[in-house]
Amino acid sequence: MRANRSLSVCAICVVVGIVLTVPAVRADVVLLDEHWSPEITQDEVSVTEVDTEAVGDPSQAVAGYFSALLENVAGAPNVRFRNVASLRPADLPPGDTQVSLWYRTDKWNGRWALELWLYVPSVGRPVHVLTAALDGGGEHGRLIADDRWHQARGMLQKGPEYDTAAGGKVPAAAYVWLRPVEGRDIAHRTYIDRIEAVIVQGPRKGELAPWPARHVRPVPGAQMNAPGLVFFEGEDIAEDPFPPGSAYLPDNADEQRLLSNGAWLQSAGVPGARAAWKFNVADAGRYALWARGFWFRGGFRWRVNDGEWQMSGPDRKIVNAVHYRDIDAEAWGLPAITVGWTPLGRVDLPAGQNVLQIECTEDALGFAFDCWVLASDAFAP
Repeated sequence: MRANRSLSVCAICVVVGIVLTVPAVRADVVLLDEHWSPEITQDEVSVTEVDTEAVGDPSQAVAGYFSALLENVAGAPNVRFRNVASLRPADLPPGDTQVSLWYRTDKWNGRWALELWLYVPSVGRPVHVLTAALDGGGEHGRLIADDRWHQARGMLQKGPEYDTAAGGKVPAAAYVWLRPVEGRDIAHRTYIDRIEAVIVQGPRKGELAPWPARHVRPVPGAQMNAPGLVFFEGEDIAEDPFPPGSAYLPDNADEQRLLSNGAWLQSAGVPGARAAWKFNVADAGRYALWARGFWFRGGFRWRVNDGEWQMSGPDRKIVNAVHYRDIDAEAWGLPAITVGWTPLGRVDLPAGQNVLQIECTEDALGFAFDCWVLASDAFAP
């Protein structure tokens, strides 16, 4: 039985390797690509994620399958994105680093400045670390408004709060702010794709960073079955998704390789977050429930179907943990993020469709569910 399970898990690893195929060209740091959220919008600009496969138009992105669409009637596409990547200020030496982004706009021919902000725990907020005036390729550095893809570039220089973050040795959450310099009162449709930074001069020219993370498409309802075993992904939720956020999403492909299917369901600092999964069981019986993931303080309770709620507290047993990411231990009280398995208990399951629910406690500060296993016999992760 265990041999069958090992083969099944290995098959999943092969799938992960296929999903994470990436282009041959890489930048020193990818600031914004397929994982982002609009953290601040101004001038009534609307920001929409475009999935080119969903809309059936591959021209709406240039570096992958996803882009950001910015629209407003007042011109001035003014938005600060929260990026999934974490950075140290030293990763992008000012004066030696060029930043670039792909853009496509039908009418907006203004000029943009790019600001890079980092969250500094000791300050308790993001600080403005680096800035660049972008040359859009048009007259006087303006964007070219011909509804085709172009690349805007600029050299990063120290921002007003560079010294506040300069000594940081642990990667911090990054934010990219696109601020219009001119170009008001022009209704437009402007796409943004893949913002990256490359060290183009100085002693660190040519250094390479890890491959950027790639967007993984969830497959709702997908699961793997073997005799006495049910396996399903944490990101394939059926209902009640965690609130959006990107604190624990993988920064790069190296982190994605540690996760089943290269993705997980994650949430940070949202008390009472809930989620549910639907799964099928071929044979009725008593099963042991295991979860793989990361849990930072607090606990969560779980139940299957209409059963009694069971508690998983902060003293839970963790086995086969692997290192995922370093964080600021002094600020957060945790030396590193690890991904591991925890046994939750046993449950009687009928054959057919079942529902697993979880609810986080009010003191929960961070959770990520990678995958679930139900096993009728002994299970060794």
